Parts: sequence; structure tokens; C-alpha cells
Amino acid sequence: MSQFGTMSDADVAAVKSRLIQQISDMSDAEIEIATKSEDSLAYYIANAFKAFAAALGYVVALPFAWAATVAKSLYDGFKKGWSAGFRSAGIDW
Repeated sequence: MSQFGTMSDADVAAVKSRLIQQISDMSDAEIEIATKSEDSLAYYIANAFKAFAAALGYVVALPFAWAATVAKSLYDGFKKGWSAGFRSAGIDW
């Protein structure tokens, strides 16, 4: 029994032999097409991960951006109120 489950070692050897023969029989053009296909797939997968990372970054940054906006609004409002309180007491702050 081979590492491939129900296939015998002889069956695995026959499959390997056929694959090696098929690769040997391929023309240079067919090998080039296979290589370009692999490159295209790698490019597609890389861009898919890049898009996923961008979406994840957006999702993570959104609450922080919201919190920063709220904090800045609170600070600006407090600063205006602070200055208005001192001005009402006759002190130019």
C-alpha cells in the first residue's frame, strides 16, 4: 500500500511514469504556456491577498478613525467652552 491510500505502489509508479512521459513530450510552446499560466495564477492570488489585506485594514482602521474624530470634537468643544468661560470672567484666554 502506498502513501496515496488505496493505490498500490505499482499503480503510483505507473502514474508517475505517465506524467514524466507527458512532460517530456510537451513542446517548448506548451511548457511556456504552462509557465505563464502558473505566473498568472500567482499574480491573481497575490492580488487577491492584497485586496483582502486592504479590506481588513479598512475594517480595523474605521473604529480608530471614528474614535479619533470623537476625541478631537470633544477636545475642540472643551477648548471653546474653556475660553468662553474665562472670557465671561473678563480674562482673555
